Amino acid sequence: MKSNIFTVFLDNAKLKYTGFSYKYYEEHPYKYSMLGLSMMLNDYGIANKGVRTQTKDEAVKELVPPYIAHINHDFVNVYGKTDEKIFYIWRG
Repeated sequence: MKSNIFTVFLDNAKLKYTGFSYKYYEEHPYKYSMLGLSMMLNDYGIANKGVRTQTKDEAVKELVPPYIAHINHDFVNVYGKTDEKIFYIWRG
């Protein structure tokens, strides 16, 4: 099955989805914005919120994976972390 930022997040969150989820993201008019991702997650009944942090260190300490981060005009799926590393999928 093909993947995009939306389906990778659903997979990392261990949520069931079908090929429709891939198509839903690809055809969504706001797929390149946090608002669009939030709308899609809401449609799937997944509570979510946007958070802006002042520093990367602040985000690493407080946020619990899985989550979608917006970095350098692109999205990444953060699926795990340790004290030394952050595990993420970029353009996956």
